[in-house]
Amino acid sequence: MFLGAGVVVAWVFGREHVDRTFSSLFALTVSRATIAAAKFIVLTVWVIALALLIASVAFGYGVLAAVAPIEPGVVFPELIRLFAIAAGSGALSLTMGYVSSSGRGYLPAIGALIVIIAAAQVAVLFGTGGWFPFAVPGLAAIAGAEGVPDLTPLQISLVPTLAALTTLLTIRWWTRTEATRS
Repeated sequence: MFLGAGVVVAWVFGREHVDRTFSSLFALTVSRATIAAAKFIVLTVWVIALALLIASVAFGYGVLAAVAPIEPGVVFPELIRLFAIAAGSGALSLTMGYVSSSGRGYLPAIGALIVIIAAAQVAVLFGTGGWFPFAVPGLAAIAGAEGVPDLTPLQISLVPTLAALTTLLTIRWWTRTEATRS
């Protein structure tokens, strides 16, 4: 989810720079901050819809494969957990909006995606993954497994905090940037 949605976010925020149309945004009556906020709203709705689709497909597959009897007290909390993990990964992909904006294209964000995925693996390997927000959804997915430490509420809260912070930074960047390099 992080990789796929991250590529989409990178393209949505980086294409004006690659197509050299960013300077055209200065002529619009709508502010660039409004444009950036609208992009985030559409992407957030898309990420939530995708997370719902993932949970629905998992449920449907489980029913078709007759994995186990459907016990609402067991199945639905796990579906909610799956939705939360997918939504958290999708929320983290929104950080690529800042990377592609400040990098003035989608390739810097795609490079950042690869580096972040590798860094998350290293953080988990060294036992500090709970404090690296990009590793939190993966750790939440394997929570309860032997040798996997439980995530604290503070560690889990790093995911939406980082997504919100980079969203605000991106909107600020779109407000304050000049079009000289575009």
